Amino acid sequence: MEKRRLGRGLDALLASTGNGPHTALKDTAADHSLTRIAVERIDHNPYQPRQVFDDDDLAALSDSIRAHGILQPLVVRRVGDRYQLIAGERRLRAAQAVGHGEVPVQVVDFND
Repeated sequence: MEKRRLGRGLDALLASTGNGPHTALKDTAADHSLTRIAVERIDHNPYQPRQVFDDDDLAALSDSIRAHGILQPLVVRRVGDRYQLIAGERRLRAAQAVGHGEVPVQVVDFND
């Protein structure tokens, strides 16, 4: 008996066009730039769903950032001459606690 599946896989969700099954995803990712910016130029997102941050978890993340740096860039969008945080609130707070002046970011073009 063949196992029934709910969908047609990731290809149906990604709406691929062009050369390969994940072309749409690759094209979108190519439009985003990776750079480093000063933490004071990043504004917290008022739509951040997480409002409570565990102090012990932030301390552990701060220790990790102190030892290894920030391994995954924060995601921000440009708002005027500043940046608004999209993803990476904990990493930003931990980097500030450690005293990092700059953080790696991926700049994306998102709207509300």
